Amino acid sequence: MKITQINSFYYTRGGDCTHMFATTELLRKNGHEVHHFAMNHPMNFESPDDKYWPSYIDYREAIKDKSIKNIFRVIFRSIYSLEAKKCIDRFLDDVKPDLVHIHNILHHITPSILGEIKKRGIPIVWTLHDYTIICPNTSFLTENGDICEACKKRKFFMASVKRCKKNSLGASLVAMLENYVHRLMRVFRHVDFFISPSDFLRKKFVEYGMGQKVVTVNNFMDIADCVPCYENKDYYVYLGRLNHIKGVDTLVEAAKRVPEVVLKVVGVGELKEEFEKQNISNVEFVGFKSGEELKTLTQNAMFAVVPSQWYENFPYSVLEPMAYGKAVIGSRIGGIPELIKDGETGYLFEPHNVDELVSLIKKLSSNNGDIVRMGKNARARVEKEFNQKVHYDKLMEIYQKALNQ
Repeated sequence: MKITQINSFYYTRGGDCTHMFATTELLRKNGHEVHHFAMNHPMNFESPDDKYWPSYIDYREAIKDKSIKNIFRVIFRSIYSLEAKKCIDRFLDDVKPDLVHIHNILHHITPSILGEIKKRGIPIVWTLHDYTIICPNTSFLTENGDICEACKKRKFFMASVKRCKKNSLGASLVAMLENYVHRLMRVFRHVDFFISPSDFLRKKFVEYGMGQKVVTVNNFMDIADCVPCYENKDYYVYLGRLNHIKGVDTLVEAAKRVPEVVLKVVGVGELKEEFEKQNISNVEFVGFKSGEELKTLTQNAMFAVVPSQWYENFPYSVLEPMAYGKAVIGSRIGGIPELIKDGETGYLFEPHNVDELVSLIKKLSSNNGDIVRMGKNARARVEKEFNQKVHYDKLMEIYQKALNQ
């Protein structure tokens, strides 16, 4: 089968990119021909398809020209890109894929490409990595970090009332407008199936009136590259961005109260400098790591902590430590409880609850037997439920249904 994967970015930028590249490798391993369509971002990896791709737009630079004409041009570009529409036209004429698999395209490539794909009779499958289609602020959070579902029943105007997008009336109005325009144009009718990595996300789409074409297919790991380690050094890890929605401030506050155990924070973000100024003796901020360095840090840890306070989908920050044989302490929110079996592969706690997190860190770090037992259970669960074959079989089932339609 000839499959095209579409994502705004074509470099390792986040979970959507990680999943897209892993899916590409999986499909090629099973004999499929895979092409890509993305923006021509300066950090992109090389691709033989990039001659077809639309130009990259940096919105922070684009809006420096405050003229009315330019502002409207930028807004229109973020909602419905005519350039992307023309580019996909040429791409489809030359490549002629059997099926298109979309990841994240909103704001940059935009749904302008969907009609061009569909008018050629090409099936469209879309993996949902966040909530942007039903939440103007993407994450169901206010600017203050509180859970918010005020836009339910298509009340997208609430985004501007609450200024939930970057605490900016302008940005919130654009996000509101994007959702209304896409509904009026009925762009999502072109999608044959939406794939949700978690049941939580799927149920949210059902609540918001888009559940008829959403099916759950969990993310997966290539466990051949993840050698489990059931011996550990005297530290636990956090892997991810350093911002409020990830709950890092909750974790750092908990770590202060367990001074006998070291926390290694792996990642960067806007809170890094603020935390480093506190000079906490048992918290090490090691910065961004990848490859062998990241692998070694994870393998040698006692366990991992994922303290998110937003509706996480099906995060790799839980899946990856589990693949390396690590128990995970995670917050009871979004899709995280679908990964962590409380008391078997780790522990769950209420988001923001520092006292409960402190108790669980103390409990697990002081019991090496539980660390090993839960780590082995976590690895076994990844091997059985989140492996490549399980994911591939489910993906092919959806592809075939889309082709039959």
